[in-house]
Amino acid sequence: MGEGARLVGLGRHRSLVLDRAVAAGRPADLDVVIAHELGHRRHHHAVAGLLRGVAAVALVLVALRAVLAWLGVDPAAPASLPALWLGVALAAVPTRLALSAAARHEERGADRFAASLVPGGSRQVADHLRRHLLSTGADLRPGRWDRLVGSHPAPSSRLDALGPAIVARPVAPAPERAR
Repeated sequence: MGEGARLVGLGRHRSLVLDRAVAAGRPADLDVVIAHELGHRRHHHAVAGLLRGVAAVALVLVALRAVLAWLGVDPAAPASLPALWLGVALAAVPTRLALSAAARHEERGADRFAASLVPGGSRQVADHLRRHLLSTGADLRPGRWDRLVGSHPAPSSRLDALGPAIVARPVAPAPERAR
Protein backbone atom coordinates (compact mmCIF):
# COMPACT_ATOMS: atom_id res chain seq x y z
CA MET A 1 0.00 0.00 0.00
CA GLY A 2 1.41 3.34 -0.91
CA GLU A 3 5.16 3.67 -1.04
CA GLY A 4 5.76 1.23 1.81
CA ALA A 5 5.47 -1.94 -0.26
CA ARG A 6 5.67 -3.05 -3.83
CA LEU A 7 5.29 -6.35 -5.62
CA VAL A 8 7.93 -6.48 -8.35
CA GLY A 9 8.47 -8.86 -11.23
CA LEU A 10 6.29 -10.58 -13.77
CA GLY A 11 5.31 -14.17 -14.31
CA ARG A 12 6.44 -16.71 -11.76
CA HIS A 13 9.29 -14.60 -10.40
CA ARG A 14 7.87 -12.03 -8.00
CA SER A 15 9.28 -10.35 -4.94
CA LEU A 16 7.56 -8.34 -2.27
CA VAL A 17 9.65 -5.33 -1.31
CA LEU A 18 8.82 -3.68 2.02
CA ASP A 19 10.34 -0.56 3.45
CA ARG A 20 11.78 -0.88 6.95
CA ALA A 21 8.94 0.93 8.68
CA VAL A 22 6.38 -1.48 7.21
CA ALA A 23 8.51 -4.56 7.93
CA ALA A 24 9.07 -3.45 11.54
CA GLY A 25 5.45 -2.39 12.07
CA ARG A 26 2.51 -4.05 13.72
CA PRO A 27 1.82 -7.62 12.56
CA ALA A 28 -1.81 -6.72 11.75
CA ASP A 29 -0.59 -3.90 9.49
CA LEU A 30 1.90 -6.19 7.81
CA ASP A 31 -0.95 -8.63 7.15
CA VAL A 32 -2.92 -5.85 5.42
CA VAL A 33 0.05 -4.74 3.33
CA ILE A 34 0.84 -8.27 2.19
CA ALA A 35 -2.84 -9.01 1.48
CA HIS A 36 -3.13 -5.77 -0.53
CA GLU A 37 -0.08 -6.64 -2.63
CA LEU A 38 -1.43 -10.17 -3.11
CA GLY A 39 -4.59 -8.53 -4.43
CA HIS A 40 -2.51 -6.87 -7.14
CA ARG A 41 -1.01 -10.26 -7.96
CA ARG A 42 -4.34 -12.07 -7.94
CA HIS A 43 -5.92 -9.58 -10.32
CA HIS A 44 -2.86 -9.40 -12.62
CA HIS A 45 -2.48 -5.63 -12.17
CA ALA A 46 1.21 -5.58 -13.18
CA VAL A 47 0.56 -7.22 -16.54
CA ALA A 48 -2.56 -5.12 -17.12
CA GLY A 49 -0.66 -1.93 -16.30
CA LEU A 50 2.18 -2.87 -18.62
CA LEU A 51 -0.24 -3.62 -21.46
CA ARG A 52 -2.15 -0.38 -20.82
CA GLY A 53 1.10 1.57 -20.88
CA VAL A 54 2.21 0.06 -24.19
CA ALA A 55 -1.24 0.65 -25.68
CA ALA A 56 -1.23 4.25 -24.44
CA VAL A 57 2.14 5.00 -26.04
CA ALA A 58 1.01 3.43 -29.30
CA LEU A 59 -2.26 5.37 -29.21
CA VAL A 60 -0.47 8.68 -28.57
CA LEU A 61 1.94 8.04 -31.44
CA VAL A 62 -0.80 7.03 -33.88
CA ALA A 63 -2.94 10.02 -32.88
CA LEU A 64 0.02 12.37 -33.19
CA ARG A 65 0.90 11.06 -36.63
CA ALA A 66 -2.73 11.38 -37.81
CA VAL A 67 -3.08 14.94 -36.51
CA LEU A 68 0.24 16.03 -38.00
CA ALA A 69 -0.72 14.51 -41.36
CA TRP A 70 -4.12 16.23 -41.22
CA LEU A 71 -2.39 19.56 -40.50
CA GLY A 72 0.13 18.95 -43.26
CA VAL A 73 3.09 19.04 -40.86
CA ASP A 74 6.19 17.06 -41.85
CA PRO A 75 7.40 15.39 -38.63
CA ALA A 76 10.93 15.09 -40.05
CA ALA A 77 11.27 18.83 -40.63
CA PRO A 78 13.12 20.70 -37.86
CA ALA A 79 10.52 23.48 -38.04
CA SER A 80 7.83 21.02 -36.97
CA LEU A 81 9.43 20.37 -33.57
CA PRO A 82 7.13 22.82 -31.70
CA ALA A 83 4.08 21.19 -33.30
CA LEU A 84 5.38 17.76 -32.30
CA TRP A 85 5.88 18.83 -28.68
CA LEU A 86 2.46 20.46 -28.55
CA GLY A 87 0.86 17.37 -30.06
CA VAL A 88 2.57 15.05 -27.58
CA ALA A 89 1.54 17.24 -24.66
CA LEU A 90 -2.06 17.45 -25.82
CA ALA A 91 -2.27 13.69 -26.40
CA ALA A 92 -0.43 12.81 -23.20
CA VAL A 93 -2.79 14.59 -20.81
CA PRO A 94 -5.96 12.57 -21.52
CA THR A 95 -3.84 9.41 -21.75
CA ARG A 96 -2.33 10.09 -18.32
CA LEU A 97 -5.80 10.74 -16.89
CA ALA A 98 -7.08 7.43 -18.25
CA LEU A 99 -4.06 5.47 -16.99
CA SER A 100 -4.35 7.07 -13.55
CA ALA A 101 -8.06 6.27 -13.35
CA ALA A 102 -7.30 2.61 -14.13
CA ALA A 103 -4.57 2.53 -11.47
CA ARG A 104 -6.93 4.00 -8.85
CA HIS A 105 -9.52 1.37 -9.74
CA GLU A 106 -6.88 -1.34 -9.24
CA GLU A 107 -5.90 0.10 -5.85
CA ARG A 108 -9.50 -0.07 -4.68
CA GLY A 109 -9.66 -3.66 -5.93
CA ALA A 110 -6.49 -4.55 -4.01
CA ASP A 111 -7.99 -2.94 -0.89
CA ARG A 112 -11.17 -5.04 -1.29
CA PHE A 113 -9.08 -8.17 -1.80
CA ALA A 114 -7.06 -7.38 1.34
CA ALA A 115 -10.30 -6.90 3.29
CA SER A 116 -11.41 -10.35 2.17
CA LEU A 117 -8.21 -11.96 3.45
CA VAL A 118 -7.39 -10.34 6.78
CA PRO A 119 -9.29 -11.44 9.89
CA GLY A 120 -10.49 -7.92 10.70
CA GLY A 121 -11.93 -7.37 7.22
CA SER A 122 -12.49 -3.84 5.94
CA ARG A 123 -12.12 -2.36 9.41
CA GLN A 124 -8.57 -3.72 9.71
CA VAL A 125 -7.68 -2.38 6.26
CA ALA A 126 -9.20 1.03 7.03
CA ASP A 127 -7.44 1.23 10.42
CA HIS A 128 -4.12 0.38 8.79
CA LEU A 129 -4.71 2.92 6.06
CA ARG A 130 -5.46 5.67 8.60
CA ARG A 131 -2.30 4.87 10.60
CA HIS A 132 -0.21 4.72 7.41
CA LEU A 133 -1.53 8.04 6.10
CA LEU A 134 -0.97 9.82 9.40
CA SER A 135 2.51 8.38 9.95
CA THR A 136 3.70 9.33 6.47
CA GLY A 137 2.23 12.82 6.55
CA ALA A 138 0.17 12.09 3.44
CA ASP A 139 -2.02 14.85 2.06
CA LEU A 140 -5.44 13.81 3.35
CA ARG A 141 -7.20 16.30 1.06
CA PRO A 142 -5.28 16.40 -2.21
CA GLY A 143 -6.24 19.02 -4.78
CA ARG A 144 -8.35 18.24 -7.82
CA TRP A 145 -5.37 17.82 -10.17
CA ASP A 146 -3.57 15.50 -7.75
CA ARG A 147 -6.74 13.42 -7.43
CA LEU A 148 -7.02 13.19 -11.24
CA VAL A 149 -3.41 12.20 -11.96
CA GLY A 150 -2.68 10.21 -8.80
CA SER A 151 -2.13 6.47 -9.05
CA HIS A 152 -3.87 5.95 -5.71
CA PRO A 153 -7.34 7.15 -4.77
CA ALA A 154 -7.58 10.12 -2.41
CA PRO A 155 -7.48 8.91 1.20
CA SER A 156 -11.11 9.85 1.84
CA SER A 157 -12.17 7.96 -1.29
CA ARG A 158 -10.30 4.83 -0.22
CA LEU A 159 -11.75 4.94 3.27
CA ASP A 160 -15.24 5.61 1.91
CA ALA A 161 -14.90 2.61 -0.41
CA LEU A 162 -14.08 0.44 2.61
CA GLY A 163 -16.66 2.09 4.87
CA PRO A 164 -19.94 0.44 3.90
CA ALA A 165 -18.38 -2.98 4.20
CA ILE A 166 -16.43 -2.41 7.41
CA VAL A 167 -17.07 -5.78 8.91
CA ALA A 168 -14.77 -8.37 10.33
CA ARG A 169 -14.48 -11.76 8.73
CA PRO A 170 -15.57 -14.50 11.07
CA VAL A 171 -12.51 -16.01 12.66
CA ALA A 172 -12.46 -19.54 13.94
CA PRO A 173 -11.73 -19.65 17.65
CA ALA A 174 -8.17 -20.53 18.53
CA PRO A 175 -7.73 -24.11 19.69
CA GLU A 176 -7.37 -24.55 23.42
CA ARG A 177 -3.79 -25.03 24.51
CA ALA A 178 -2.91 -28.03 26.64
CA ARG A 179 -1.75 -26.97 30.06
